[in-house]
Amino acid sequence: MCRGSVMQQGLPLDDGAFARMTEEERDFWMDFLGEAEKVIGEMTDRGETQPFAPPQSLREKYQKALIKYDGGKYCQVRQLQGVFVF
Repeated sequence: MCRGSVMQQGLPLDDGAFARMTEEERDFWMDFLGEAEKVIGEMTDRGETQPFAPPQSLREKYQKALIKYDGGKYCQVRQLQGVFVF
C-alpha cells in the first residue's frame, strides 16, 4: 500500500516497481522521495502547515518525475501533490 493511504490512487512505488526500473531511475526515485520526506519533516518541525512551498531542488525533481519518469501514475507522487504547492 502507498504509505498509509486508505484508498490508494495510483501505482505504488514498491519493491516490484523498483525491480522493473533501471538503476538510474531507481536512484532518482530514492533521491526524490528521500528529499520529500526530509523537507516534510523539517517543515513540520518548524510548525508550518500544509500545503508546503517546496525548495527549488524538490520542485525541479518533481517536474522531472512527471516529465521524464511518468510519475503522475504513482501513488506517492499523487500524495505529494496534496502536501506541497508545486
